[in-house]
Amino acid sequence: MSDNAGNHKQKTYTVYYDSNTPKATKFTMKSDKYIEGNSLPVTDDKYGYYFKHTTKVTVTLADDGTSSGISKVGYFLCKNGEKVSDAIKNKIIVTPTNNEITIQIPEAFRGQIYVAAVDNVGNGDLTKASSYVKPDAIVIDDNRNDKDIITINRPKTAYKDNSGLDLYNKDIPVVFNIKDVTSGIRSIEWEVTSANGEENNYSGRIDIDNSGKINGDNYNVISTDKNLITAISKAIAVRNNDNRITVDIRVEDRAGNISYATDTFSIDKTAPEISISYDNNTPDATNGKMFKSDRKAIISIKERNFNPKNVVIDIKNTDGIVPIISDWSVANGTGNGDNTTYTTSLSYVNDGDYTFAMRYQDNADNIANINFVSGTVEPTEFTIDKTRPALSVQFNNNSAVNGNYYLDQRVATFTIIEHNFDASRFELLINRNNAAVQQNINWINNGDTHTASIALDEEALYSIMANYTDMAGNTIENAYNTAFYIDKKAPEVIISGVDNERAYRDNVVGFNISSADTYFESLSISLDLLNKDGSTTNLISNNEEKANVRIDYQNIENGRRLSVANLESDGIYRLVCKASDKAGRVTENNVLFSINRNGPTYYIDDEETLNIKDKYLINPQDIIFNEINVNELSADTIKITVYRGNTTWDLVEGKDYTIEKVEGIDTWCKYRYIISKDNFEENGIYHVTIASKDSVENDAISEKFSFVIDNEPPVCTIFELKKGNVYVADSKDIRFKVTDNIEAESVIVLLNGKEIMKLEGDDIKKNMSEDGTLKITIPSSNKSQNLIIKCIDKSGNESETEIKGFYITTNLWIRFINNKPLVIGISCAVVAIIVLIILMIIRKSNKNSTKITEKKTEKNK
Repeated sequence: MSDNAGNHKQKTYTVYYDSNTPKATKFTMKSDKYIEGNSLPVTDDKYGYYFKHTTKVTVTLADDGTSSGISKVGYFLCKNGEKVSDAIKNKIIVTPTNNEITIQIPEAFRGQIYVAAVDNVGNGDLTKASSYVKPDAIVIDDNRNDKDIITINRPKTAYKDNSGLDLYNKDIPVVFNIKDVTSGIRSIEWEVTSANGEENNYSGRIDIDNSGKINGDNYNVISTDKNLITAISKAIAVRNNDNRITVDIRVEDRAGNISYATDTFSIDKTAPEISISYDNNTPDATNGKMFKSDRKAIISIKERNFNPKNVVIDIKNTDGIVPIISDWSVANGTGNGDNTTYTTSLSYVNDGDYTFAMRYQDNADNIANINFVSGTVEPTEFTIDKTRPALSVQFNNNSAVNGNYYLDQRVATFTIIEHNFDASRFELLINRNNAAVQQNINWINNGDTHTASIALDEEALYSIMANYTDMAGNTIENAYNTAFYIDKKAPEVIISGVDNERAYRDNVVGFNISSADTYFESLSISLDLLNKDGSTTNLISNNEEKANVRIDYQNIENGRRLSVANLESDGIYRLVCKASDKAGRVTENNVLFSINRNGPTYYIDDEETLNIKDKYLINPQDIIFNEINVNELSADTIKITVYRGNTTWDLVEGKDYTIEKVEGIDTWCKYRYIISKDNFEENGIYHVTIASKDSVENDAISEKFSFVIDNEPPVCTIFELKKGNVYVADSKDIRFKVTDNIEAESVIVLLNGKEIMKLEGDDIKKNMSEDGTLKITIPSSNKSQNLIIKCIDKSGNESETEIKGFYITTNLWIRFINNKPLVIGISCAVVAIIVLIILMIIRKSNKNSTKITEKKTEKNK
């Protein structure tokens, strides 16, 4: 080069021609886990770089051939799903250092890096997407955006095991779904385990490479993202028969994030085993369902998932009371626990006809198998009858004499109280006079009461043995045994020597009595002499000699004979003979006879007449006498005389009395005298006698028959006490006198309603003073007093004397208000004084009025 001055300078320049566009040739990434992509630029969109956290990418740039040097670099991040045309707008331009740039990849980035460069001569264009290159796609996956990575699915079930876990009764499929939409799935591991799974425990694995190739089988790809498997499902079969089966799932994504999931459930495929045994397997030999003692059932259930609420026991008892199960006990099993044994018991202690049924399903609805232990008898339908049958025997005739003798037939009624009755088990043995008697028994059944009757009606010695055993083998407490006699015939009594209603005048009059009977017990006689006065002299009382009469005794076949040789005294005799057998059957033979060696005899047999003898009567009544004689009486010699006080008179036949004549056997002559009550109308003490003479001039006179007629009440006179009077004293003695036309029987004194004296019989006379009066003392009182004296005579006539309203007191006020003359006098005096005062006041008032009038007149004048 030269200038105008001719100066020359020469310099040499080397010029390069650069026509190549610089490019990114390598992408270097710092990995914390997996780098599976191509470090060179790629044209496809697959993923190759996976990071858990933010990372840096070093991009190496090159400008091939003659290079003018790289001037600047542009890059942008294009998220997955974002358009490149949109992402380029956010490009970043930097100056490379040593042909390298570093790009920071943010958290949770998922996409690609685009890089382009421009050299110093302008080769390259940072505005066109086509100028940019990219490596394999990058994923930053910290698991934050992945939810429900593992989902485990299995069939629904309503069953639960005892710990509350889902329960199945068969093998089940378990499906697990794996989803990772961020970095995709790298591997899946699973394991099925249970404590007692043994041969059924197993595990498995699936691996997926970066191209999406799966190493494994029985899977189902659900979704992909380019080369990523983002969702896959896997089904496995769980065959364990155990509680708490665990399915563990382990999933690793392509960024190295690991997720876990566990599912726990139970499978119970084993049916429960029920074992039932009874402690009492000894029924009645004939009735195989009948037991006479308690039965205890032991129920054992082998079951892993046992729930007592699922045990259904159906027991019925015709008698109503059913047993309840005891608390369950448990014996832990081995292995998976299927042989865990739960035991309870049922105690059948009440009588009844039982039915037993049982069913059980475990928590998984496995139906139990029921087994009865070998040797078990009638486990489902049986009868418990522990109650002894009750046998009672009743007779219609229970009037026993001498222990076991009965008058008439006896009907034996056998009553058995028994629920499980079998008539064929009734044992009955009847002997009649030691010979067996066949009996047909017809039972009448009414619920648990069973009756049968047998008539025993022959005269004989009977023995009865009865026993009973029920259908369960229970016997009555004690066999029934009894023996007794039936005596249907009365003993006979034969009297000889005297006849009824016959009179004897022989020097010797005696008699014999004999009696005989198969079951003879006794023979007794009583002999009474009926006296003239109506009284009776007992000569023999039930074979007891009470007078100068002797009995001779002689035993005869099946009986006895009694004899009296002679009765020495005249009179009317009543002979009573009684024979009894051992059954209490009594035969009586009586005779009434008379011995009249010295003339007629008298006696009284009329009860009403006997009842008034020596008695006090208010009203008279007829009197009846009897006279017995061997011969007839001379009618004109009969005389009935009545005495009353000092008055005596003879009665007239047909007017005052009547005679009834009764003729006996042969020489018996009986006269019945009926004396009219009209003869005794006046009060007084009466005596009556009868005199007569028979046709052979034998005289007789009766004893006096005495009684009293008194229909007048006693009279009581009270001295020194009057109604309404006031007596000034601390107490006052009062005398009173009781008189009666015959005799007083009792005196009762009441003062103000309270009894203060009671005298009866002889005590009345003993308490009388010499003047015939009785004395009582009345105490003082400020109240008025009343005195009542009741008198009753021996005939029962009553009288009552009363004095009311008297005072015995020293109280002045009481004395004053009860002194009527004094009260009236004082009252009159008070009235007179009041009247006088009133008159004086009036008079004074009139005087004052006159004075005032006079003064007014003077003033007027």
